[in-house]
Amino acid sequence: MLAMKLSIPSVDEIVKRSISAASRFPFALVCAVVATISALWFSEVEFEKTKEYYWLSDIIFVTILGISLFTGIQTLSESLRWQKSLNFFAKVIGLILLATYYFGPEGYITEGANETFYRYAVLFLISHLFVAFAPFLKSPNVNEFWGYNKTLFLNFLISALYSAVLFFGLSIALLSIDNLLGFDIKDVRYLQLWFILVGIFNTFFFLARVPKIGEFEPAVTEYPKALKVFVQYVLIPIVTIYILILYSYLIKIMVQWELPTGWVANLVLSFSIAGIFSLLLLHPIKDEAKNNWIRLYSKLYYIGLVPLVVLLFISIGTRISEYGVTINRFYVATLAVWLAGVVLYFILSKSKNIKVIPISMALIALGITFGPLSTFSVSERSQLGRITETLKKNNILDEEGTVIKTDSEIPFESRSEISSIVRYMIDNHDLNSLQPLFDDDLKSEIDAIENEDLEFRTKAEKIVLLMGMEYVNEWENVITDS
Repeated sequence: MLAMKLSIPSVDEIVKRSISAASRFPFALVCAVVATISALWFSEVEFEKTKEYYWLSDIIFVTILGISLFTGIQTLSESLRWQKSLNFFAKVIGLILLATYYFGPEGYITEGANETFYRYAVLFLISHLFVAFAPFLKSPNVNEFWGYNKTLFLNFLISALYSAVLFFGLSIALLSIDNLLGFDIKDVRYLQLWFILVGIFNTFFFLARVPKIGEFEPAVTEYPKALKVFVQYVLIPIVTIYILILYSYLIKIMVQWELPTGWVANLVLSFSIAGIFSLLLLHPIKDEAKNNWIRLYSKLYYIGLVPLVVLLFISIGTRISEYGVTINRFYVATLAVWLAGVVLYFILSKSKNIKVIPISMALIALGITFGPLSTFSVSERSQLGRITETLKKNNILDEEGTVIKTDSEIPFESRSEISSIVRYMIDNHDLNSLQPLFDDDLKSEIDAIENEDLEFRTKAEKIVLLMGMEYVNEWENVITDS
């Protein structure tokens, strides 16, 4: 059994665990070391030269993905009892995937438009979800799945605690050496100390405590009483209160016959997912006779979410119909589809396997990250279509669909919408996303404006100027970008 105790491990235990982690997770630990060395190197770069080292910061991002990716591959290999050759081959495939992402056509993660950060964030989520379910793809034991992830979570907290305490103690030591012994210790050394502790110590410590299947007892026998009290008397009441508030709002808009406001979608998603998370925390003890209320509450909760999911679809559908698809709206719509699927599954399914939640989320997230139906491609096409329609309406496009500079007075609402979309496209999809509207190279056109005009203008302002219009700033914009 893997005992999760907050006892201080002996030096001998630390050495044994470290050796075990190094032999069990070599690829993940190499990624951690490479990420740490890269971070130490990047921290030494002068601020004025950081753009020259974006390739180095991208190595940090990609190797961080590699830590969770190779951890998941190793635990998957152990659960399926792969031979060493197959295990190694899977990790080589993982290396190829990471290299493909690093050298991909999107350009530097650090330097790119917002979509590069969104894509990375989704991949980061997928890789960590993979760690959560990788050892249990074929295992029918749901309680063991719950217990495994509880162990991982506690390991994460313990590792973070040890790292924070070490950082605090060693920082005081460095400060003392600096002030008492006269050594000139640069401020960057504290940041580098943090990189070493988080990148190497924290990763080693965590991976050394990742359990193998069968190394712990079923979750029911180890269920923390404090967790039950917290979920039963804090989380569930809060979620229930907000669900009732949303129901009150639903009744209000039905009585007044009005469309829901945009931000209600975020509320529905947030508290629906919080409620599902609360029920997940109680899953191991739901079948105990004294906990019949959990099964009843779970059944009523998922049924009660149905009208709110409908409200969610109406809300995000209204926003998309009015302002087109953006990255944020696409994510909300995707989460709405995922939430609807989860709700229907737990209402209709007899097995009610909680593994469905992370696996389905990971698969959907992967599906919307790359390709012509990805979040970014759909968003770019939608907003390009919107701006094309508005430009046509104001006679700013010729028959071939390229911009012709206008001399006419363009209504404020149209200028506002065009400025908003141009700003959104540049921030989220880069300058090239607007190139289809122009015959000449857009970057050269913008550079020409910069050379002949000493007044500072953003890229969005310059593009709107190329159209012959006065730019409308975000603070005076009546069109919502989110």
